[in-house]
Amino acid sequence: MPLLETIRKGTDSTAMRLVFGAIVLVFIFWGIGGKKGPTSQVVAVVNGERITDTQFQRVMRDRLRSVPGNQLDKDEQDALARQILAQLIEQKALVQEADRIGIEVSDEEIARYLLTIDAFRDSDGRFEMELYKRTLKRMGLKQGQFEDQLREEMKIDKLLEAVAAGISVSEGELKRAWAQQAMSMTLQWVEIPDEALAGKVEVSEADIDKALAERADEVRAAYDAEVDTRWTRPDKATLSTILLRSDLDQGRVGEAELRKRLEGVLAEARGGADFAELARRWSEDLSAVNGGRIGRLAREQLDPAAADAIFATEPGGITDVVETTRGVQIFLVQEVLKGGVTPFDEAKRTVARELIVRDRLDEVARAFVDEVRERWVSEGHAPTDLLEPLNLRLRTAPGITPSQAMEKLGPVATSEILDAIDAVKGDGVLGPFEVPGSAEGKRRVLLAVRDYQPPDWDRFEQDKAVLRLQIEAAARAAFLQAWRRDLVQHSKVEQYYKP
Repeated sequence: MPLLETIRKGTDSTAMRLVFGAIVLVFIFWGIGGKKGPTSQVVAVVNGERITDTQFQRVMRDRLRSVPGNQLDKDEQDALARQILAQLIEQKALVQEADRIGIEVSDEEIARYLLTIDAFRDSDGRFEMELYKRTLKRMGLKQGQFEDQLREEMKIDKLLEAVAAGISVSEGELKRAWAQQAMSMTLQWVEIPDEALAGKVEVSEADIDKALAERADEVRAAYDAEVDTRWTRPDKATLSTILLRSDLDQGRVGEAELRKRLEGVLAEARGGADFAELARRWSEDLSAVNGGRIGRLAREQLDPAAADAIFATEPGGITDVVETTRGVQIFLVQEVLKGGVTPFDEAKRTVARELIVRDRLDEVARAFVDEVRERWVSEGHAPTDLLEPLNLRLRTAPGITPSQAMEKLGPVATSEILDAIDAVKGDGVLGPFEVPGSAEGKRRVLLAVRDYQPPDWDRFEQDKAVLRLQIEAAARAAFLQAWRRDLVQHSKVEQYYKP
């Protein structure tokens, strides 16, 4: 029997009814696209067929109604619009593909399916045509529109079932899946970043002198690259403050009145009153509980008007009243640290040393990791006396399966590491593995497998049939997702609306 005819026969099955039931609920939830009117704006064209603004807006409205409180901000609405438009484009491409290969849905199939929908049955469980029509009318749908859309969705479902029909799982794939689920182990691992080993790189004064002589341009370029971020020190001041906020009284007290009050407080402070006690009594800043202390701040962290007043005041002095974005404010300037640029001649030996460390670090790191691995293998446990002085943490995950390793390992779970764990057949030390690190260098990972428990292959034979269904279902879902994406990518899509 031809494949498509087999699929058509399958519409009588309970499984297909459940699938179609889910489909029709989606349509009832979303709303059904109607005929294109002559004035409908086109939002996209898929292989020459239009998707109109009327269709798009109907779905958008129905989806927005499902949002609690109908509350979405602009970014969220744009994200929803992009999702809906992508779904409409994919749906159009799927229907076109179903038509291309000759998939059909008969009136008899539509009728049989309608008989199964509870919303169209009377109290005795029988399909009632008048109830069907009234239900559609209440939902704002026409019978023809509903049935045409249902036909399209049943076509899509037949198409996807036909595409996925050939997906199967080999015996080897089943055994690998079983091993990932059924074997267990205790996994230990340590991450060794290059920067943690920088202190182990030996650099002599003679090495630095040689670098300055032979690599002068490189040293200068490295200094220039960081002169603004590393070698420039900002002006800083250690401060206490008293603030009267202009927004607390909802405008009933103007800034002129607040300024007058604060000038009185300023006079007391300059007259010898304890600034901390005045701050506790008058300040409306959170620092009041600490006597107004706000600590050491750089010029860039301060309100510009406040910064100008602060750095014009001698240490131990109190600024005049300053208007800031928060209100009116005075500052006790306890200490001022003038910024500046560290000259190249003062920084060049440090820069040269760092260039030498960078060049030698990979060799030092490799030697250190090899030493850790050799001792781990020979002693049967991680050499913590090597790791702990460098703050390198040994992590342990007891009783996990290979499939759980990705979650446990987190960002270092590369495919190479996962494959090595998956292939393990007993206790042992694995690695080192190199994984992406910071700008300062790589990270190297060592792992050890302990308490290895092999999978129970007798039980595999008992559970193989159920496992096959699970793995094939996952494989079909993954294949269909990729196939649908590929179908859209190979369609000619002209998108005129881009939220």
